[in-house]
Amino acid sequence: MNQPIEILLVDDDPTMRFYLFRLLTTICALEGKDVKINIAKNGEEAIQLIDTLRGELAFVLSDVSMPKVDGNGVAKHAILNCIPIILATATPALVDSAVAQQCHTVIEKPFTLTELKNVVLTLLLNIPRKAS
Repeated sequence: MNQPIEILLVDDDPTMRFYLFRLLTTICALEGKDVKINIAKNGEEAIQLIDTLRGELAFVLSDVSMPKVDGNGVAKHAILNCIPIILATATPALVDSAVAQQCHTVIEKPFTLTELKNVVLTLLLNIPRKAS
């Protein structure tokens, strides 16, 4: 039996977290992928989860504008740990240009299921399956 793909979803807005959770589970289900989505409500929680789940996370999907530690900080930490990151933002100017160059993608809100699916699939297709 294969282990689920682990994703870290980071957003301080509960409605957006729910929406992104549903999109990610739908995308993975359509592709026949088992998924476990870990949730962080802010960048500080995200950094703790990246440290805890290092080696298990397939990728991080993070908002940019958040309290405590913003998405740029989350991205820097994920990049240092060799974890692909997708930054989602309604204000692309908030993304640090050096961070943007090292991210897998910066996707602008609002985005559609198809737009997010295309980004996520490029990551999922490159993930080797781990046997449990």
